[in-house]
Amino acid sequence: MGFDIDFSESAGFWTPPGWIRQDFPAMMMSIGVGVADNPRYRHDLSRRGPGNGVIFQYTLSGRGVFTWRDDTHCLPKGNAFLLEYPGPGTYCYPPGSGSWKFAYVSLCGAAVLDCARRIFAANGPDLKLDPECPALSLAAEFFRRVRSASRLTIQECSGFAYAFMMALYGELPGGTEFGQGHIPDGIFRALRHMEKHLAERPLSVADIAAAANLSPDYFGRIFARHMGCTPGEYLLDLRLRRASDLLAAGGKIKEVLQPCGFADASYFCRAFKKRFGNTPMARIRQL
Repeated sequence: MGFDIDFSESAGFWTPPGWIRQDFPAMMMSIGVGVADNPRYRHDLSRRGPGNGVIFQYTLSGRGVFTWRDDTHCLPKGNAFLLEYPGPGTYCYPPGSGSWKFAYVSLCGAAVLDCARRIFAANGPDLKLDPECPALSLAAEFFRRVRSASRLTIQECSGFAYAFMMALYGELPGGTEFGQGHIPDGIFRALRHMEKHLAERPLSVADIAAAANLSPDYFGRIFARHMGCTPGEYLLDLRLRRASDLLAAGGKIKEVLQPCGFADASYFCRAFKKRFGNTPMARIRQL
């Protein structure tokens, strides 16, 4: 059984804000189904908040569209996106395409973000899923539960969030659902090295390549091939995402510079605005 409900109107469940503020490593913020048939349905992830999170949206019928950075992706039936916010993405209803019916899950927490970033690194934001896959079956069952249950606990919402992300991650090893296949071990070693040494300045491509046991030139080529960006671009993005997490947790701008590897506040603010569409101060005021 899937998301078998009457689509005459959208239906969803939203977690109480107080639960989200308890900083669980995984927490569901909302789950539901929706229908869009108007171009006014458009969401800009650079403005979404407060806090960092992940949105998953799966097309049940019709089609939608999402963009990530400069790439546009169509979302026909059976396709989904998994996107982090705030970030350089939008999703919307494409005019003249009939009703777009979808299921969605939004989540937050450090474990959720870590898992989502691993999925994104291995596959990108566009997912093709069998309607009977474990992740969708889990989401559909939990959605039916929240619609019929008289009460729901914070532990149940947290447990679902973790299980759902692990189920999505579990789709990766076979490679049939997620297009691009295997990421070399050297790239994973490089990603772990960047996460572990994020505060170090400078952290050169040569240092990262050495951690991957590859020559700098060869490492740069295969990194771009598998990750869709240069090592330097990925490192900057990683630092900015970590800074956004720290700001969302209550950190001040001057406090996030060193642990995120930034020496200059002006450069940090310019890069942050380019990445997220607003300044660090605007980000803090959103919280």
